Amino acid sequence: MWAFDVATKRQVLTAAVPLCRTCHLTQHVGYARREGLEDDIVLRIMELNGWSVAETARAISQAEHLASRRGRTAWDLDLTRWRNHIELPDWPELFIPADARRAAVVRTITGTP
Repeated sequence: MWAFDVATKRQVLTAAVPLCRTCHLTQHVGYARREGLEDDIVLRIMELNGWSVAETARAISQAEHLASRRGRTAWDLDLTRWRNHIELPDWPELFIPADARRAAVVRTITGTP
């Protein structure tokens, strides 16, 4: 889970919640849509929340609007809370400024060259 501080433009990883693939995709409906899984994910969202089709559509629309707004900001990434659990050799302090190459973080985390 992420917290966003608009004043400091800092994105903080506050919790890691293990989820099955379907539940994880409820947090990434746009990705699910691109992968052709939107219908299944929408049904899962409805099931988990007890929502109607209209309520689910409204919630997805609001979430996508918020993601779009957040996507226009270059966020500093703060992982300092996790120093006992993860290591990023290129960022030992676990704070990655927005201007740093995020692709390098992904390569470090996934172990890909």
